[in-house]
Amino acid sequence: MKLALFKCHQPFISIEKKFLEPVLDYLNRLALLEILGLVGNLSLLVGVIVFIAGEQDRRNADVYQAWQVVTAAHDQAGSGGRKEALEFLNSEPRRIPWFWLTWRRQSLDSLQAPNAYLRGVQLSYARLVNANLQEANLFTANLQKAILSRANLQKAILDEANLQQAYLIKAKLQQAS
Repeated sequence: MKLALFKCHQPFISIEKKFLEPVLDYLNRLALLEILGLVGNLSLLVGVIVFIAGEQDRRNADVYQAWQVVTAAHDQAGSGGRKEALEFLNSEPRRIPWFWLTWRRQSLDSLQAPNAYLRGVQLSYARLVNANLQEANLFTANLQKAILSRANLQKAILDEANLQQAYLIKAKLQQAS
């Protein structure tokens, strides 16, 4: 029985010895597998560099998209995505010590968001000079240390809003609650 199995596999053994072993020996001499490993590592490194290099372009696209949301919701009651877009525009990245990418908060000067529903919006340190937030719902909004000089906050709902150290020089606050 064993002899029969050996006889059946004998053609495969001879093919392996004649063709496959010389090919493998040749590839080993060329160190092709090592070269492919190095190429793979190099392509991974290039991919990481390209990703990091494109970070600023991705940030710029996100900023552009956020501004589109803010401007498209002009003269609309309700949030319309403005709350999230404004929070994004006012955000700064969490700084990682060895990661050099950074960006600045976007200026929200002359923002037009009358009647906007911005309940609970987080805009601490925001620059909102000449912003129009007339009749906006800013209930529980965080505007701590925000610059609101010459901003129009007439009839705005400011109940429970955090305005600690906010800069309100020449801001219009008539009938704001």
